[in-house]
Amino acid sequence: MGIAMDIRIFIGAHRKAGLHIENILAQNETLLGEQGIIVASHAAQLSAFKDATMAVDAGDKEQDVRDSYINALTKGVDFKNWLFWTAADVDRSHDLHAKN
Repeated sequence: MGIAMDIRIFIGAHRKAGLHIENILAQNETLLGEQGIIVASHAAQLSAFKDATMAVDAGDKEQDVRDSYINALTKGVDFKNWLFWTAADVDRSHDLHAKN
Protein backbone atom coordinates (compact mmCIF):
# COMPACT_ATOMS: atom_id res chain seq x y z
CA MET A 1 0.00 0.00 0.00
CA GLY A 2 1.44 3.34 -1.06
CA ILE A 3 1.58 6.51 0.93
CA ALA A 4 -0.80 9.24 -0.22
CA MET A 5 0.61 12.75 -0.16
CA ASP A 6 -0.99 16.12 -0.59
CA ILE A 7 1.80 18.56 -1.35
CA ARG A 8 0.98 22.21 -1.94
CA ILE A 9 3.76 24.65 -2.68
CA PHE A 10 3.00 28.35 -2.95
CA ILE A 11 5.98 30.31 -4.17
CA GLY A 12 6.28 33.99 -4.87
CA ALA A 13 9.22 34.03 -7.22
CA HIS A 14 10.82 36.05 -9.95
CA ARG A 15 10.90 34.83 -13.55
CA LYS A 16 14.21 32.97 -13.20
CA ALA A 17 12.96 30.98 -10.22
CA GLY A 18 9.71 30.24 -12.07
CA LEU A 19 11.66 28.85 -15.02
CA HIS A 20 13.71 26.71 -12.64
CA ILE A 21 10.53 25.27 -11.09
CA GLU A 22 9.08 24.65 -14.56
CA ASN A 23 12.24 22.74 -15.55
CA ILE A 24 12.15 20.61 -12.40
CA LEU A 25 8.50 19.72 -13.04
CA ALA A 26 9.23 18.89 -16.69
CA GLN A 27 12.12 16.62 -15.64
CA ASN A 28 9.78 14.78 -13.27
CA GLU A 29 6.72 14.68 -15.53
CA THR A 30 6.83 10.89 -15.93
CA LEU A 31 7.19 10.25 -12.20
CA LEU A 32 4.40 12.69 -11.41
CA GLY A 33 2.23 11.11 -14.11
CA GLU A 34 2.68 7.70 -12.49
CA GLN A 35 1.16 9.24 -9.35
CA GLY A 36 -1.82 10.63 -11.28
CA ILE A 37 -0.49 14.20 -11.32
CA ILE A 38 -0.73 16.08 -14.59
CA VAL A 39 1.69 18.97 -15.12
CA ALA A 40 0.44 21.64 -17.52
CA SER A 41 3.31 23.73 -18.85
CA HIS A 42 3.08 27.50 -18.90
CA ALA A 43 3.11 27.47 -22.72
CA ALA A 44 0.27 24.91 -22.81
CA GLN A 45 -1.74 27.05 -20.38
CA LEU A 46 -1.39 30.16 -22.51
CA SER A 47 -2.25 28.34 -25.73
CA ALA A 48 -5.27 26.56 -24.23
CA PHE A 49 -6.54 29.78 -22.64
CA LYS A 50 -6.20 31.66 -25.95
CA ASP A 51 -8.05 28.90 -27.82
CA ALA A 52 -10.81 28.81 -25.18
CA THR A 53 -11.37 32.57 -25.24
CA MET A 54 -11.48 32.55 -29.04
CA ALA A 55 -14.01 29.70 -28.96
CA VAL A 56 -16.20 31.59 -26.48
CA ASP A 57 -16.01 34.71 -28.67
CA ALA A 58 -17.01 32.58 -31.68
CA GLY A 59 -20.12 31.43 -29.80
CA ASP A 60 -19.11 27.81 -29.14
CA LYS A 61 -21.08 25.96 -26.47
CA GLU A 62 -19.69 26.42 -22.95
CA GLN A 63 -19.42 22.67 -22.30
CA ASP A 64 -17.54 22.13 -25.58
CA VAL A 65 -15.12 24.94 -24.73
CA ARG A 66 -14.58 23.53 -21.24
CA ASP A 67 -13.98 20.01 -22.56
CA SER A 68 -11.53 21.23 -25.21
CA TYR A 69 -9.70 23.38 -22.69
CA ILE A 70 -9.27 20.57 -20.16
CA ASN A 71 -8.28 18.09 -22.89
CA ALA A 72 -5.64 20.51 -24.22
CA LEU A 73 -4.04 20.80 -20.78
CA THR A 74 -4.31 17.15 -19.75
CA LYS A 75 -3.77 15.61 -23.20
CA GLY A 76 -6.79 13.41 -22.50
CA VAL A 77 -5.02 11.55 -19.67
CA ASP A 78 -6.93 10.58 -16.53
CA PHE A 79 -5.60 12.35 -13.46
CA LYS A 80 -6.08 12.70 -9.73
CA ASN A 81 -4.45 16.11 -9.44
CA TRP A 82 -3.66 18.81 -11.91
CA LEU A 83 -0.67 21.09 -11.33
CA PHE A 84 -0.22 24.36 -13.10
CA TRP A 85 0.93 27.85 -12.34
CA THR A 86 1.39 31.29 -13.77
CA ALA A 87 4.68 33.03 -14.31
CA ALA A 88 5.41 36.49 -12.94
CA ASP A 89 4.99 38.16 -16.34
CA VAL A 90 1.43 36.93 -16.91
CA ASP A 91 -1.55 39.21 -16.32
CA ARG A 92 -2.84 38.03 -12.93
CA SER A 93 -6.47 38.52 -14.02
CA HIS A 94 -6.02 35.38 -16.16
CA ASP A 95 -4.69 33.13 -13.38
CA LEU A 96 -5.64 29.50 -13.66
CA HIS A 97 -6.40 27.52 -10.53
CA ALA A 98 -5.64 23.90 -9.61
CA LYS A 99 -8.39 21.40 -10.24
CA ASN A 100 -8.68 18.25 -8.15
